[in-house]
Amino acid sequence: MSPDNQELLSEDGDSDTEFQIPFGLLSTEEKQDRLMYLWKKTIKRAYGASQIVMKLKHIKEKILLFGIPREDSKRNNLIETITPKCIIKPDDPIKQYWTLYISILLIYSVIFVPVKVSFYDESSMNMIIWDFIVDASFATDIVLTFFSGYERKDQTIETDKRVIATQYLKMWFWIDVLSTLPVGIFELPFF
Repeated sequence: MSPDNQELLSEDGDSDTEFQIPFGLLSTEEKQDRLMYLWKKTIKRAYGASQIVMKLKHIKEKILLFGIPREDSKRNNLIETITPKCIIKPDDPIKQYWTLYISILLIYSVIFVPVKVSFYDESSMNMIIWDFIVDASFATDIVLTFFSGYERKDQTIETDKRVIATQYLKMWFWIDVLSTLPVGIFELPFF
């Protein structure tokens, strides 16, 4: 690299005015030096970006959907050996995608249902169908929760159906049922 280009660089190698001499005015050797420098800089940045991507991939493998750390193979082997067929594992990818889907529907409901109730007098057929899909998804989630194992405080997975049902009925079931009721039901005369 030519000396006039090197003195323009900051300590980290970046500068807004990195090259003050236009490329067309350089000699052939200076053009080659500049291109070589730019290629090396590009390769370093691409390598750095790939390292970040690999680190994120590693982190993704270590973390469940909502940030619960996994305990490598020992815990996974324990889950494999004691989980009955009809129980959904908490770290099952399909369960994680389902949870994400339900979370998105919850965000939609929290934002749009109050707006709809406040400002729209009548719903279109498309809105009625969409509301039915949302309500059916929430109802399906209630049923699936009775078959979903969960992680206890001691980091073991609860797979006993009775315990799962009891815990769900004690805590979230009633809230889920109330939130699953269609909004239109509150427009009936007895409410």
